[in-house]
Amino acid sequence: MSFLTVVSPARAAVAPDIQARLAQIAQNWRDTDARQRELSRMSGDTHMSSMANAMNRRNSATMMSLTVMEAMARNPADARDIVSAALNAAPELAPEIKAGLITAFPGHTAMIAGAGQQRPAVTAPGPAAPTIARAPQRSDRDPRDPLEGFNRAMFGVNNFLDIVLLEPVSRVYRFIMPETLRHIARNFFENFGEPVVAINNLLQGDLDNAGVSLGRFAVNSTAGILGFFEVAERIDLPEHPADFGQTLHSYGVGDGSYLV
Repeated sequence: MSFLTVVSPARAAVAPDIQARLAQIAQNWRDTDARQRELSRMSGDTHMSSMANAMNRRNSATMMSLTVMEAMARNPADARDIVSAALNAAPELAPEIKAGLITAFPGHTAMIAGAGQQRPAVTAPGPAAPTIARAPQRSDRDPRDPLEGFNRAMFGVNNFLDIVLLEPVSRVYRFIMPETLRHIARNFFENFGEPVVAINNLLQGDLDNAGVSLGRFAVNSTAGILGFFEVAERIDLPEHPADFGQTLHSYGVGDGSYLV
């Protein structure tokens, strides 16, 4: 007696724990979205509801993207199926998920953009054959990025913290601080960077710009009241950049490993 078994390629290639996590994130997104819509209907405050909905979308899409990154680190050879599994679990978040993954994996833009499209099912006699994990292919890795695994993981962490922590804080900061006060605060912190610029100018042998940076620091720290006000530019001491990377380049130091 024979049986015909239809196997979804995406599901066959994705580990069960990853499938379950993707499904849970997608369900949490839908539940939260439904509650927010109901609260908006009851309160009539569409503006706050819209902001909360946008943040929820971004948080959920980021969590989906991080889960995809983890699965791809386990088995890079099945990257397309893993991405498709995430997009199929939450098609409503597909644009945000793809955007996050393309930012993390620019070399796979075409694959990510085309993932999630309907693919023909595989028909096979008898029970489905077990999936054999394939080892990562060295050809998929950039030899200029020996720390690729760490860099991708750290990028995901930074992106997650940016969305769940820094963006809400920045929104509150912009809401409670007038633009004039934000500009004054920015001047204060930028002023304390001038000695670093001056040191790098000296190390690069640029005595003229080193003098300009020291002059800017002295003028803005005194006449500018600790740097809260930009006075130096008014007396022809313009701001200019200089960092340690430029200093190393001036001594002929070449590129090193990319590090996030």
